[in-house]
Amino acid sequence: MFQASKLEIIMNPEIIRGKWIITGFHGLGYIGYLTSRFLVETALDEGNGKRVGFALSRFMPPFCEVSNGVCKLPYEFYEIGNAVVLFIRMQTILEEQYLMADAITELAKQNNAKGFVLLGGIDIGAFHEEEPSIVYVHNKPFESVLQDFKLNIKKAPNGIVVSGGIALFLAYAEYRNIPAIALFAPTKRGIQDFKGAAELAITVTNLLNLPINPDRIREKMRKRLAEAEVEAKIRRKIEQLAQRERENVEDVSQLFT
Repeated sequence: MFQASKLEIIMNPEIIRGKWIITGFHGLGYIGYLTSRFLVETALDEGNGKRVGFALSRFMPPFCEVSNGVCKLPYEFYEIGNAVVLFIRMQTILEEQYLMADAITELAKQNNAKGFVLLGGIDIGAFHEEEPSIVYVHNKPFESVLQDFKLNIKKAPNGIVVSGGIALFLAYAEYRNIPAIALFAPTKRGIQDFKGAAELAITVTNLLNLPINPDRIREKMRKRLAEAEVEAKIRRKIEQLAQRERENVEDVSQLFT
């Protein structure tokens, strides 16, 4: 029975046994969301990914994304090789992030998931170098599996503060003694950083040996950048026309005052 007071996960829990759980939120640069999207869409295109479940709660956004006439729910699970991606399509409120971190780390503990790979952006102002790269933060239990990875990634700068859903997942995973690592791509505020997200998606693909072709991720990134450029040109044109309309109205009003 669905309980509206908590996050209800509709998925065979055996699916996550021995797998990494990947997720990211709509945060700085939309990096977590866009990276998840690149991973899921590329795997589906290549026939190496499939939807295996979804989640519901009373805090979920009242929206569904439509693709080819099919309703895509706000929170969906996709299996890709040795990982399961929790794809958070719509921006979540803080209460929902608490529910997610609690419920999904509990599910991971009960079903012996390998751990969590969390995705997000970090303000480029936190770095001193001109071209900063992806960095990582991990919780204490991740130290037990650290030797299994060739992390050619720098540690995050000292003194930064991790916030939101990623911070909650790191904390709840540590409470339940589950390895968790967060990967952050340098980005800026107020943008959708397709390039940074694509780079992070490729990093995750290589880190976990996911069955995804990095070149396909780059193709998707270039397509999204081109679409965003066209959209920006249209917005600028609309703004220019609106400004001219306002100026014409002002000119006429001055004639009759």
